[in-house]
Amino acid sequence: MRNSAVFVGAALVLAGCGGGGGGSPDPSVPGPVAITAANYPLVAQESVSTALAVTDSALALDVLAGAQVSRAHLALDFARAQVHRLPAWFAAAPRLVVGATTTTTVECQTGTMDVTINDVNNNEQPDAGDSFLLVARNCGYTGSSLNGSLAFTLNSVTGNLDTDVYSIAMAMTLTNLTVTDATGSITSNASMTASIASTGFNSSNFTINTSNYSMASTRANVSYTRTLTNFSAAQTITPLEFSAYRFAITANGTITSSGLDGKSVVFTTVTPFASTSAQPLPTSGQATATGAGGSKIRLTAGQADNKVLVELDADGNGSYEASHLKSWAELL
Repeated sequence: MRNSAVFVGAALVLAGCGGGGGGSPDPSVPGPVAITAANYPLVAQESVSTALAVTDSALALDVLAGAQVSRAHLALDFARAQVHRLPAWFAAAPRLVVGATTTTTVECQTGTMDVTINDVNNNEQPDAGDSFLLVARNCGYTGSSLNGSLAFTLNSVTGNLDTDVYSIAMAMTLTNLTVTDATGSITSNASMTASIASTGFNSSNFTINTSNYSMASTRANVSYTRTLTNFSAAQTITPLEFSAYRFAITANGTITSSGLDGKSVVFTTVTPFASTSAQPLPTSGQATATGAGGSKIRLTAGQADNKVLVELDADGNGSYEASHLKSWAELL
């Protein structure tokens, strides 16, 4: 049985591999926003919703988050879902001379996808060095329509992707991958690396790193943009009794948002946000978002009624002078 927790409401544990906002400032990133008593609840909402848009935690919180956030993660959710389809895609590709590529048009729920396979050694299996391209044309997916392209290059593959014991590392590129539904559309562009290591049922680790992941959306005639820069993420899932599991979430990197007047904050996980499949809302964990002049907010999960404590340090002196309790629904 394939590890179900990777693709069903489990939250990602995002590890700070290669990125996370450290080092010299990136000249391509807009300057930091000044976090004040007037805007710190908004900074909290923009930071959390953007950081979690690339994680499975958005799946677990769909019921609270609404269409805007759930659609924000759908392009990457679609990309992750292709990992376990790779054996079938490669097996179905016509056998060609070594190094040749083949493109097949397949039917979606509605619309089509062009699937291009480069099976380097022509063994009809996904191996290191192979590549894979999907071009969606009004392709129906979970009640939405997809357009744009998704490309994989496989760096390593071990084990059997149809089981619970395998590992895979790959580069992924999303190019104008647009998700459209009745409420509007969101377009994602990203270049990233990702890996999944699964050692058994509900026992896995997922990591993702991106130098730039941009999202542009229009809903109800309101447009917004969000960008992740030098961002890293990972998901660790550990099994519990009776097919339950525990997950932990971390996220690190720079977030730019039109909701912050086009300015940025550096998001850092202090302790992982953690919970279980029985309670998908994180019950513990802490993160900070830092803006101009050291101004900062601190978010601490696990408060009464499972709310999140949002605290403000406007002058960056390490003392938090204001606070507010927020529900996860308000933050996402």
